[in-house]
Amino acid sequence: MKKCLLTISLLFAATANAAEEVDSRLGAFHTVASLVEMCTSPNPASLRYCYEYVTAVADTINTTRVRAGKPPCIPGGVTLHQVIESVIPYLQHQEKGRDEAAAMAVAVAIGDAWNCR
Repeated sequence: MKKCLLTISLLFAATANAAEEVDSRLGAFHTVASLVEMCTSPNPASLRYCYEYVTAVADTINTTRVRAGKPPCIPGGVTLHQVIESVIPYLQHQEKGRDEAAAMAVAVAIGDAWNCR
């Protein structure tokens, strides 16, 4: 019974973000503030969502650059953990941009960390 309740709880937590709507002002699902909240949460489901979000942005940056004939922004050998460690502090220090689209801030953090634009 405990395993069943734990599984249901984890499934609910993992899908809770699926009901969020696009902020029509930003054209985005998350602000910097909401992503920072997830990335610094003690909740494993929130942390997993944070990692998946940052991974999606990083993959989009790299694949877009490669398709355009440019080298990837994040070079081979860099781990997801290293990307996360560069992105989260950047997001946490965005005093003025906390209500901006999270994806753009993640992209800027990655660009700054690996010196690519």
